[in-house]
Amino acid sequence: MECSQQFIEILKGLLISWSPEKPLCKIPKSCCPCCMTLVFDFDKIKDYFCEELAMSPLTSVDSIYLDEQRNTIYFLEMKDLQKYRQHKKQQDLTEQQFIEKFFTDKQQSLANKAIDSYVLILAMVGCSEKFSGGLGHFSYLLNNKKLRIKYFVIVNMSERDYVIYGISSLSMNYSKFRFLNEVKIVRADDIDNLINISRSTD
Repeated sequence: MECSQQFIEILKGLLISWSPEKPLCKIPKSCCPCCMTLVFDFDKIKDYFCEELAMSPLTSVDSIYLDEQRNTIYFLEMKDLQKYRQHKKQQDLTEQQFIEKFFTDKQQSLANKAIDSYVLILAMVGCSEKFSGGLGHFSYLLNNKKLRIKYFVIVNMSERDYVIYGISSLSMNYSKFRFLNEVKIVRADDIDNLINISRSTD
């Protein structure tokens, strides 16, 4: 079996053993009330893993979706723009400045969650007795042709907000995410379709 396929197969078995898949709308604090895509509650699983190894708690993305056919791991992190809007007064900010502030405020946190999640899945599979790749499995995660990781940040924003974000994002720095194959901001209403499209076009 190809090492990358074995990696995802073992990772899936481990994730299921800690917590079965559930619709994204059922993940705690989900901002996707209608999304039925089955995912793993990685926040919950991460807590189990850290406790089992007596590790200090790490951050992580909210959930993980596995595409075994294409050796692709999706990190899914949800952010509530509407809640942020309620707690942060716009004052003299334009809509574009407000949305840019939302994403820049979250940028370091998003980077930390991606990095910790990356380390966690390596550790989980690396600790498994079933994995025959040894330390060599790290090189497979770094090889885009073998195993891909996509990071979708899901935000409950309107189509208008999304257009404004597209303008704002031109000035944002995503260099922290270069170890990932793709980083995409996704509207909560679009996530089901986007995952299906992503799977069919890879």
